[in-house]
Amino acid sequence: MATTAIVGEKVGMSQKWVDDKIVPVTVLRVEPMRIVQVKTPERDGYSALQVTYGRRDAKKLTKPEAGHFAKASVDPGKRLLELRLDSVDGFGSARRSWSTPSPRAARSTSPRSAEVRGSPAR
Repeated sequence: MATTAIVGEKVGMSQKWVDDKIVPVTVLRVEPMRIVQVKTPERDGYSALQVTYGRRDAKKLTKPEAGHFAKASVDPGKRLLELRLDSVDGFGSARRSWSTPSPRAARSTSPRSAEVRGSPAR
């Protein structure tokens, strides 16, 4: 299973000179990932982390997608990916992030601000 993963998007191609030869290289854009869901063998039958990266406008999500991101309290991302792991120990909560916290996480979570964002108050 995966122990290290790099998830990115292909931006283009370039070239690099190595020992007087031109070597083609692929240029990738790699963004920090956020954990959306932790899959466990007890609940799901296998161990995996469901992650997302980038940003996506919430207006462009379907209702099931919006609910999935809202349940995890994670900003919507470009894609959902699953990274299968031998064990998900140490990833007890889907609210953890492999990156810097999202700007939304730093905002106030008072009932009034939750109503303004359109999510139910906790």
